[in-house]
Amino acid sequence: MITLPFLLVSWLALSVPPTAPLVGDVPDQVIALNTSTSTLYFTIGDAETSFSALVVTATSSNPALVPNAAANLALGGANAQRTLVVTPANGAAGSATITLTVTDAQALTATSAFTLTVTQPNTPPTITGPNGPQIVRPGEAPPAVSFTVGDVETAASALTVVATSSNTALVPNANLTLGGSGSNRTVQATPVAGVRGSSVLRLRVSDASGAIAQTEVVFAVFDPASTNAAIRQPSGLYVLDSDQGTLVNGVSMRDANLRALPFVDGYVLRTAWATLEPTDGVFDFTIVDNLIGALPAGQSLSLIVGSGTLPAWLTSLPGITTWTGGTPPVTAPIPWDPIAQERHRLLLEALANHVVDGAPFRDHPRLAAFNAGIPGLKSGIRDPEVRIRDMPGYTRANLETAVLTHLAHVSDAFPTTPVHIGFWTFVDGQDATHGGLTPWEELRQAILANFDGVARPRIGFWMENLAANRPGAEVDPWTGLPNTSFSAPLFLSQDAAYVGYQMLGSWARPFNSAHVDNDLNGSPEDGMEYGFDAFQCRYFEVYVADVDFANYAPELQRWHDLLLALPASPGNATGGAFCTGDGASAACPCGNAGSAGHGCANSAFAAGAQLGGAGAARVLGDTAVLTALNLTGSTCVFFQGDAQAPPLAVDDGLGCVTGSVVRLGTKPIASSASSFPGAGDPAISVRGAIPATGGTRYYQCFYRNAVATFCPPATSNRTNGLVVTWVP
Repeated sequence: MITLPFLLVSWLALSVPPTAPLVGDVPDQVIALNTSTSTLYFTIGDAETSFSALVVTATSSNPALVPNAAANLALGGANAQRTLVVTPANGAAGSATITLTVTDAQALTATSAFTLTVTQPNTPPTITGPNGPQIVRPGEAPPAVSFTVGDVETAASALTVVATSSNTALVPNANLTLGGSGSNRTVQATPVAGVRGSSVLRLRVSDASGAIAQTEVVFAVFDPASTNAAIRQPSGLYVLDSDQGTLVNGVSMRDANLRALPFVDGYVLRTAWATLEPTDGVFDFTIVDNLIGALPAGQSLSLIVGSGTLPAWLTSLPGITTWTGGTPPVTAPIPWDPIAQERHRLLLEALANHVVDGAPFRDHPRLAAFNAGIPGLKSGIRDPEVRIRDMPGYTRANLETAVLTHLAHVSDAFPTTPVHIGFWTFVDGQDATHGGLTPWEELRQAILANFDGVARPRIGFWMENLAANRPGAEVDPWTGLPNTSFSAPLFLSQDAAYVGYQMLGSWARPFNSAHVDNDLNGSPEDGMEYGFDAFQCRYFEVYVADVDFANYAPELQRWHDLLLALPASPGNATGGAFCTGDGASAACPCGNAGSAGHGCANSAFAAGAQLGGAGAARVLGDTAVLTALNLTGSTCVFFQGDAQAPPLAVDDGLGCVTGSVVRLGTKPIASSASSFPGAGDPAISVRGAIPATGGTRYYQCFYRNAVATFCPPATSNRTNGLVVTWVP
């Protein structure tokens, strides 16, 4: 017998028409005679057809210039990320339209096209600078920033420069003023009054033959006196782990995605209750110890202890109340079960007191953020991942009490660490009996009232859904996701709770067709700009495929530099770079400019040494650590001042720390890095005699160049400066 549900499902399957595939755009290309394009990347996807079953073809509108042959239109790549290299016929010049076509299993197609222009022998122009992000306060008049252009065949005065803004609500294109002449040019951005946020300014130079070069700089209006800026919060770009890694007793340590790259600020380790407490009352924190020991120098840990994989013994405890739900179905305790809550509190307490590097884990200077999930839920407060309203005993009061109790347990166990939870909207059909309030809004208000920065530290709200797409390759404006309705708990709370975002997926290697659609023609920079502008987000979790994709390295570096240069939030040592050797504050002694946010270049690192920090800059509960990277020589001298002076050339670097100067300590350099405090050293607040009331202090590190002839006759250098605001 064929049942009615079967017939209904079959009819629905037949009645829904298949959708056409998707294909990303490639920017127009200009190359010189007898050369090929670089590897051009684009993404494809389809709702019904697997990535591997999609067929991609490329055709040329001008076969005399680009023959329609595999050698001239070389397709490559795999899954969602595909590639094309175009090689014109030898000796041929002109233009051709290259069309990319993707065909799915239903013979539906999608196309995109770009123009290839082949010029006579010509060297493309060059553009250098501006160095580093430009950050201004509301109402502050931004100065013009300098950059240089050049070309082998075209006089510098004949080069054309065009400036555009990715966020015209902040900086309209008409508010970009180009100046200068010849090789030395300037651009000045005038933001719209009363608007904060960021914009990526694109500077594009073209020569007489149409060849182009471009660079980008991040411009931001940031108010250090804003309510959000006063919230303790993590900041930076953190690489997401995977289930791959070192095996210890058959358990993956999830460390395969560690990357020692200059734009990576830390690592997101996702582990489960079952891993940390495999046997009732027996804790195993090997995965945490391993990760802390494996972290590259200068990077921090963001820890997620999710409750998706629960220990087998938990649901068998006498008296515990469980339910089965979700997709796929999982049996778990209900969030308001007191037995589960108490057992989770004991787990948090044991983890917080676990000794790592001679100190309790809760005080470890490299612990930057903690997401402890919620027992009985998966990624946090989320519907329909788990239909909260279907749980036995659900009431708004029960859920509210459970969440507040859980957050209290986490913040008590980790009092100096920024804590966040996943928070999505959800429904329960009870709005009418609660004054029209949705359940998520009622819960949001309760959380903010209880974690107000006075009675308890403020917490953060986090989501996994950050994405952005564009109508075409390099075509402004981008469209960011999630919209502010879907992400309402985060959007509405940004002045009372910090916001953290995990990328929806990888732009370079999308996981499915929905991700291709949401991120089509966009990039991680677009997503981070949206998160920063709409939510004041300063903490981003990035997929390793995007971190490893070389084309994204410049934009990830730009956003690392911006986030590092923002004033530090209270209770966090990281942030607040000043006295940089990138030309933004003063010229380095012998033209040895470094990269944005770094010191002046040294004999081994053209970027220059970089001083950063991690941990909590709190007089009571000080876990702050200063870390200097890209060092040469054998030792680094860390010092602190209570004032800053205009940049002054000191040997090969710049000095800005002044006032009452304290020599914190001389530390050895290993693998081009050094940190203070180390084992046996007093805390920075103790060595630096920070008053009980806190205050602002300034830090640098002095080191020697390994090559005496570098920038003669001096042989020493300094990192950038770091300003830290200490709280009681």
